[in-house]
Amino acid sequence: MTTFRQSQEDELEAVANYFGESLVAVDLTSELLQGQITVELEPSNAPITLFVTTSEGRKHFSTKYLSPIQLLFRLPVDYPMISAELDIECSWISSQLVTEIRRELDVMASENIEFPLLFLSCQTIKEFFLGRVINEICLDRNPYSINNGLSGEGFLKMVRDSCEEYEMSWFKSHCHECEVCFDIKPGPESVKFSPCSHIFCKDCVRSYFQSRLSEQQVAPLSCLSNDCLSYPSESLIIDIVGQEQFDRYQRIILRNAIMNMQDFAQCPRVHCQNPAQISTATSNLATCLSCNFCFCTKCHKAYHGVDPCRRTAITVSRMVENEDGSLTFKKVTVDEYLAADESQRKEMAEWYGGLDKLEAVMDEAMGRSEQRSLDWLQKYTRKCPVCGMAIILEDGCNHVFCPCGASFCYGCGEIFKSEGTVKSWQAWRREFIPCAHVKTS
Repeated sequence: MTTFRQSQEDELEAVANYFGESLVAVDLTSELLQGQITVELEPSNAPITLFVTTSEGRKHFSTKYLSPIQLLFRLPVDYPMISAELDIECSWISSQLVTEIRRELDVMASENIEFPLLFLSCQTIKEFFLGRVINEICLDRNPYSINNGLSGEGFLKMVRDSCEEYEMSWFKSHCHECEVCFDIKPGPESVKFSPCSHIFCKDCVRSYFQSRLSEQQVAPLSCLSNDCLSYPSESLIIDIVGQEQFDRYQRIILRNAIMNMQDFAQCPRVHCQNPAQISTATSNLATCLSCNFCFCTKCHKAYHGVDPCRRTAITVSRMVENEDGSLTFKKVTVDEYLAADESQRKEMAEWYGGLDKLEAVMDEAMGRSEQRSLDWLQKYTRKCPVCGMAIILEDGCNHVFCPCGASFCYGCGEIFKSEGTVKSWQAWRREFIPCAHVKTS
């Protein structure tokens, strides 16, 4: 008996050394050696659909990574002279698959009488799944769900979680080629985006994320692959750039979301740029939620109350005779005219000799006001070559970003085209060549 026991322990030690000690669990305290071996399956070539049937219809998910199968064993005293007792257990495996695998194990055991079977059993299970195409698996009333009283969407979620956990474990235990720098990196130094499955090294992802955050791009962080809309999880962003940068990223996303609301504007202070709430009393007043700066939403200067904006104020004046015969100048700004009601405009019309003359002089004044605004925009801003929005550069380099997502040179207006993420990020290594209109002041 001692000889058989020692050979059994030697076999288990060899299996543990091959597959990994964490995958082999043995009860050494019992008279008969028993335990389980975790058999990890190779990823399938095509996604496999696992589903349950509920009162609301069929619920499912797809994966290439089926969670490991547990090989349960119990070794008789005189094993391997007497064959081992073998069985399998797994949350997703169907009754039909269990029957077929048991049959394969019986055939393997009959062909290897008086030989160690544990390693061969693991290989038999692996080869069983490598040699067949499985498109879908029904989880309804499979052996595991019956034995554990599980069903429905709760059971489906449990199976999905185990498959996703195995997928992550598989990814970390293998090496991968980065799609940007093409270096081969181990799993812990690589990142896999979901559901697109694009893989990059952490260094490239970190550089990409940090660059996007420094540029304060409007769009959320996404996969590095061109035109891919897979987004990283919060835990991945924190792992790559740290908690501080993640908090900043959330502030940028929140700020951009708020800026799309009609009752918010952007603080004009260069060092702030945070959302400012427009007053319910007048649309001309906005107060920054961060620095409390109160400014005019038209000219973006400090709020000036009822006084007209200095940049665009156009005033028309006319000498008017008072009731006592004296003469005085009456001044009306374009903003006052536009804000006036019908009775107020009638009073203004009396000063200018009739409504037709008032409207004519105001049309001329508004033309001058519009031209002044256009002149200011042409002098101090650049139009985005994609959407046409006016962009002002108050500080920094000539590489500017428009809220529409386009990036271009503020000096010459050339668009920085994206020819695919791989090419554009490799372009970092090239020497910077300034345009002919680089800002020098």
